[in-house]
Amino acid sequence: MQSLWLLLVLVANLGLSSCSQDEDIRSFSPEKKTIQKSNIQAQVKANLVLVKYLELVDETYVLNISAKEAEQLGVPLPLYENALSEIAMTNKLIREAKKEPNTEIELTNPKEALRKD
Repeated sequence: MQSLWLLLVLVANLGLSSCSQDEDIRSFSPEKKTIQKSNIQAQVKANLVLVKYLELVDETYVLNISAKEAEQLGVPLPLYENALSEIAMTNKLIREAKKEPNTEIELTNPKEALRKD
């Protein structure tokens, strides 16, 4: 169950990190905060659908579903593209971390984690 929890946190964070880093949420109007919360909730919901298609291939995370197939499952194109972008960023961070001496990385295969839990 712990591996599923970690996987879900990783995937949920895909949407959260796609939020603008330039804006201070404290300066948002109540309406903008509501929209921001709604956007985050939509991304998390989309990621929960997409995680079923996330795989680890040669120490690289890949999403094995097309935009059209994702849309048929209720994931709008912008949210699908956000997930792809965040997966690419995650893969980049993994590659960079692997270059660091004395760094140990343990990657979770999402397919196996979902089967266990």
